[in-house]
Amino acid sequence: MSLVLLTPNWRLATGLAGTDTLHPPPAWPLEWGYVVASTQKRIKTVVLDDYVSDRHPRLLNASHGVARADAIVISTTPSYLYWRCPPLGLEVVAAYVEALRRVAPRATVLLVGPHGTVSPRETLRRTGADAALRGEVDPWLSDAMHVVDGHTVVASPYLAKAGDDACVAPEADFGSRHVTYDRSGLVGTVPHTWLDACAADLRGRGGLSALVETARGCPFDCGYCLRAGFRRRLRLKSFDAIRIEVAQLAAMDVRYVYLVDETFGVPRDHAHDVARLLHEHNILFGAQTRPDVWTPDRVQDIAKLGWIYAEVGTESLTTAGVRALGKFSSVEKVLARTALLRDALPFVGVNIVDVGNPDLGRLDRTTAANERDNEGRRPPAFIPYPGTPWGEQALASQGRGTSWSDAELVYASYTAVGRWPWLLGLTRWRWARRALTKIFELWRPWARHSVRAGTRFERG
Repeated sequence: MSLVLLTPNWRLATGLAGTDTLHPPPAWPLEWGYVVASTQKRIKTVVLDDYVSDRHPRLLNASHGVARADAIVISTTPSYLYWRCPPLGLEVVAAYVEALRRVAPRATVLLVGPHGTVSPRETLRRTGADAALRGEVDPWLSDAMHVVDGHTVVASPYLAKAGDDACVAPEADFGSRHVTYDRSGLVGTVPHTWLDACAADLRGRGGLSALVETARGCPFDCGYCLRAGFRRRLRLKSFDAIRIEVAQLAAMDVRYVYLVDETFGVPRDHAHDVARLLHEHNILFGAQTRPDVWTPDRVQDIAKLGWIYAEVGTESLTTAGVRALGKFSSVEKVLARTALLRDALPFVGVNIVDVGNPDLGRLDRTTAANERDNEGRRPPAFIPYPGTPWGEQALASQGRGTSWSDAELVYASYTAVGRWPWLLGLTRWRWARRALTKIFELWRPWARHSVRAGTRFERG
């Protein structure tokens, strides 16, 4: 049995209003690393990362092993890290499915990712794929593939096909599962950081970079975060599995890793053990975290172990904004601990959310106008993800359903208001916001293309 794991080239996306996470720093996809580790003894597996290689789908051919594949799995996000904030459009994925139908007409094309997990019928209709695995990849994908009488059979209660939603896979424990990394796949990747100064610093240090997952899920429940069906329950990876991964990376000359854990620092002992292990292998790390889970002593202790970059989920830097989020018990503590992290770590970025979005009704526009991140930028447009409480509230307020297509239209209208401030006064009324979204809906058939010509990824 032959299995191809394919990451699309996200540089080719032409959505109405692409999010920042549509073109993140390329990294070895953790999904594929888990699958390779679990299938290598019984399935011939080939990983094709067109995002790192900057390849167009029309260049897929038999030389990549695609034509002989029994099954081809496509991720609808750049990596596991972006399941909770994925691209809204599916055009790039659809272009790959179309190309694969020509190169490998007999292969079964499966999708993995949040799109098929949340809305399988829409995802399959828009992409033309055969099926979508609903839920996490690593516990269930290899179990869905069997060889019967010399033929590959792909079957699972979590596998949705056209007209059949199936059920969402349960959130499995990590157990001893670990990622198998490929050094050739790591070459050409970019350190994960959204700060140019940090990226330049890491490039100057040399070595490779990678993503690492030591925990999955989150004990907190923020209304804007896409977690339904795969990332609600906090689970820790066994420390033996983490040791295996870190040893692999150190042997491959990896000198920086980004921890994709939703909230690094929870639980406390686990975070300290991970930091010590990375320090023992001379590996620096970045992580996403919440400010309220840290104390001054804890920050100083872990900073000494190589914590160089943090994405802090404060979501606002004003008292009114933090209070409107309803996320933290103490506004003063959040702002003070955010300042603490910025003082203790070399590079800190503060994630902020547009809490002044009128469809959410959480903060008036005048107060929200004061919002800035730690680099002085305004909040990006609120992304109305289907499957999230805030996202579905915004979609309903606009008179829309909970599809990815609707989310893209509504997000495009929010982005337009940010780009053209003269629209701000007009869109204080709901009818005006709905009218703007309708304009984008009428314009979409002319604005949308399949995929554009690829360009080399550059950052910093």
